[in-house]
Amino acid sequence: MKRAIGTIAVLTALTPIAGAADPQALAESKQCFSCHSLEMERRAPSFKLLARNYGGIPNADRVLERRVQLGGYGHWGVEPMPAAGPRPAVSEAEARELVAWILSMK
Repeated sequence: MKRAIGTIAVLTALTPIAGAADPQALAESKQCFSCHSLEMERRAPSFKLLARNYGGIPNADRVLERRVQLGGYGHWGVEPMPAAGPRPAVSEAEARELVAWILSMK
């Protein structure tokens, strides 16, 4: 029985991040939709536009993951993407999940 509990604890620690099954819910929880939308440009480019522009570019996922975490400026006009700003902090794993989801929208 102790072994089974230990196994369960290990499996729980290795489960995907919250929201991984639903990346849109993760984006909502991180307040991405306060500036971005799925299809229309608002304060920031739509996720579909990002996917079209960055899809197929080598290492685009790493660049975008970093930008999700640290913010950016000047890539899409004058509106900066804050590193912390009004949205909650985004972990490396969450950034990877969000970027993979966005780039899949081609």
